[in-house]
Amino acid sequence: MKRISILTLLLSAIVSFGAQAPCMAQDADYDHLTLGIYGTPGNNNPRLTFAMRDPFSSDPRFFTYKADPRILGLHAGSTIPAFGVRWDAATYAMILGEYGVGVGTALPEEALHVFASDATLGSGFEDPGFDQARVLVENRFSATQVRTMLELVNNGGARMTFDNYDSDETWSMMTNAIDNFNISLDGTGGAEFTLRQDGALKVGPGPVANFFLAPNGNLTIKGALNQQSDRNQKEQFEDIDTARILESVVELPITSWSYKDDDSVRHIGPMSQDFHDAFQLGEDDRVISAIDADGIALAAIQELAARNADLESEVDELREMVMRLERVVLARD
Repeated sequence: MKRISILTLLLSAIVSFGAQAPCMAQDADYDHLTLGIYGTPGNNNPRLTFAMRDPFSSDPRFFTYKADPRILGLHAGSTIPAFGVRWDAATYAMILGEYGVGVGTALPEEALHVFASDATLGSGFEDPGFDQARVLVENRFSATQVRTMLELVNNGGARMTFDNYDSDETWSMMTNAIDNFNISLDGTGGAEFTLRQDGALKVGPGPVANFFLAPNGNLTIKGALNQQSDRNQKEQFEDIDTARILESVVELPITSWSYKDDDSVRHIGPMSQDFHDAFQLGEDDRVISAIDADGIALAAIQELAARNADLESEVDELREMVMRLERVVLARD
C-alpha cells in the first residue's frame, strides 16, 4: 500500500504539473527524501526539488533546479546554489574518485587533481581556464587589505614543485627542516636560491655561492661587480671643480675601524656623515655609494695629474734655465 501511495503522489504531481498546478510529494517534517515539482509550463523558472531535513537544523536543504533552470545545485534556502552543476559543464568537470576529487579527470591521483589535455574541452572551450588546468583564487571584497590567498600547512617543511613535462626538469620551492626557504633545480646537488632564517641570502647554482649576503650585511660575489653607468641612462650633467674635490679629499677624516657586528675584520675609510658633508652625494648621510667614492677618487687623481703636469712643465723650464746659466759660466771661463 505504501508503494501505491508514493506512486499515487508522484502521478498526482506529474498530472498537477501538466495541469499547470504546483504540487509536492513529501512529509511535513522533511524526514524522508521527497520529490516536488514546482511551477507551470508557463513559468520561466520551473524547478525539480529533492528536499531533505538537515540533521543539525530544522530547516530543509534542497538539491534542486532553483531560480535558474540551467543549474542543478545544492541550496540552503537561497536562489544561489552553494554547490551547482551547470548545463554546459565540461566532461569530468568534477569527479569524486577513489583517491580524491578530480577536475577534468575521472581518475584523480591526489586529494585534488586538476587535469587538462587536448581532449579536455567542454562547450565553454573559449574560456581558457578549464582547458589549461588553471586554478583561480579571487577575492573582490571592497575593503583593500592584504589577505592570505594560499596557505600550505605541514608538520615539517612544505614543498611546491614545478615539473616541465616536455624537458623533464623539476624546480622546487620549499621550506626545509630548519625553516630556510629554498628554490632548487633537481639534480644540481643544492639550492639555487636560499633565504635563511637569519636573513642570509645565497644564490647558486647548486651548492656554489656565486652571491652571498651575510646576516651582518657583508656581500660576497664570485666575479666582478658591474654597476650601471650608461651615458644614455643619465641626465643633468654638470662640470666639476677637481681642485675643490682634491682639497675636500685632503681634509676628509679617514680612519681604520670595524663594524660592531663584525669586529674581527678591519676596514679603512671615511664616515658616511663626513663624506656627505664634504661632497653632498648619495641618498643620505648614512651610506656611501661605491660609484660616488670611485668618482671622487678619480676626480682627485685628475687634479693631481694636472698639478703634476704643471710641476713637470716648471721643472723643465727651470732645467732649461740652469743649462743656459751653465753655458754662460763655461763661456766666461
